[in-house]
Amino acid sequence: MLVVPRKHVSTIYELSAAEQKQLWGLVSQVRSRLLTGLAPHAFSIGFNDTMHLEVTANHAAVHIVPRWHGDNLALHADLDWVTDDSSPSAIR
Repeated sequence: MLVVPRKHVSTIYELSAAEQKQLWGLVSQVRSRLLTGLAPHAFSIGFNDTMHLEVTANHAAVHIVPRWHGDNLALHADLDWVTDDSSPSAIR
């Protein structure tokens, strides 16, 4: 699921503090609905901070991905998940 602000921006940091607060409030609402409707085990929630990268869609969005045990969601090459149990050496 994507939550996309109506205001066209490349990064959520171009939104005002009030707009960012509204965006994260909507992310919370969408997460709650997905939790009720799909009953996933977890979520991966994140966004791309594109700024100057070549991307297919140069528009800010927050990704809300329901997760289930064993789903083996893969990331693009050279990316690693950062989790609560990640060691400091894994975070670069």
